[in-house]
Order: sequence, then structure tokens, then C-alpha cells
Amino acid sequence: MMKILIGLMPTLISLLTVILFYKKLHPAWLRLFFYFLVFTLAVDAGAAFYSQYFKKSNHLILNIYLPVNFGFYFLLFFKAFERRSFKRFASLAFILFILFYLCDIIFIEGFYYFNIYSFCLGSILIVLCCLLYFMWLFTSDRVMNYFKMPMFWISTGLLFFYTGNLVQMSLMKYIIDNGLDPGSRIYDFIMVTLNVLLYGAFTISFICNQAWRKPR
Repeated sequence: MMKILIGLMPTLISLLTVILFYKKLHPAWLRLFFYFLVFTLAVDAGAAFYSQYFKKSNHLILNIYLPVNFGFYFLLFFKAFERRSFKRFASLAFILFILFYLCDIIFIEGFYYFNIYSFCLGSILIVLCCLLYFMWLFTSDRVMNYFKMPMFWISTGLLFFYTGNLVQMSLMKYIIDNGLDPGSRIYDFIMVTLNVLLYGAFTISFICNQAWRKPR
């Protein structure tokens, strides 16, 4: 029980922060985080309690959540990007992910085994969106304080989270085959750390909210 609550704490803190600063969030589409975090918290809690008390795999729940999770982030980048080519990339990335996800869940890994291939593809595409955003940010002629820009923190959190997950996923088979983490302590520590980084970045983005200033 305590382990589940600790795992949910970063998401809960982020949700409480977005509620507190809801009316001050700018751009207005950042308010979508409220609905996303409520849904995420419900899914994470439901999946954790289902696995804990019924002693069954919660992979079906997590698989259903995947398109919502990645779809939301692609939508964020579509909203944040100003260049038409970048917006097109976010749209195409979402379509590619959905098509691959459907093939993966129907023909490859199935409904009841966590769709690692889909997760990895989504992670790679999100990382690419983050890099595109930073490329635009660092080459822009606007006068900006990066640390007071919500999307800077959101992209930073996503970059750390999904890069870390990609490394972990690539090493998971080796770790399992060699019995390097029998109690899943290393896995749990990494996931808690990545969640703290992700939702911590989200929380900062809600607090530091400030509109961009164009140069005079």
C-alpha cells in the first residue's frame, strides 16, 4: 500500500499544483493538464491496486492508456510548435504511433502483454519532438527567459523521462536473463526517479508560467 502511494505522489502533487494555478495558466491549452493528470492518476492507481490485490497482470490497463498518454503529448507539441513543418511532424508522429500501436496490440504483442514496441516508438517520437522544440527555442531571435517558460520545463521533463525509459527498456532483457534485479528494486528506483523528474518538471511549469515577450 505504502509503495503504491509513494509511486503516485509525484502525479498527485502535479495535479494539485495545476488546480491551484489553473486560472493563471498560459497558454490556455496548458489547462488540459488538469484532465490528463486526473485520468493518469486514476489509471495508475487502478492498475497498481488491480495488480496488488488481484495478483494479476495490469498490462491491459496500461496498453489502453498508451495512446491517450502519447496522444496528449503530441497534442502539446502541436500546440507549442509555431513552425508549420514542426506542427506537421507532430501530427504525422501521432498518426504513425497510432497505426503501429494498432498493429502491435492486434498482431504482435497482444492486449495482455505490455506493448514495449509501441512504448519505445512513442518514446523516440516524443524525444524527437523535444529536440525540435529546443532547436527552435535556442535559435529563436525572441527575448525569452527559458526558466520561466512552461513548455521549456515540460519538454525537459519529457526528454529525461523518455530517454531514461528507452535506456531501461533496452537493458531490461539483459537484466532479467542474468538475474541482476531479482526484487525489482533497481527498476522501482529508476521509475520513481524518472517520475519525480517528469512530474516535478510539470509542477515547475505550472508555477513559473509567463507569456513570451517579443523583442522591441
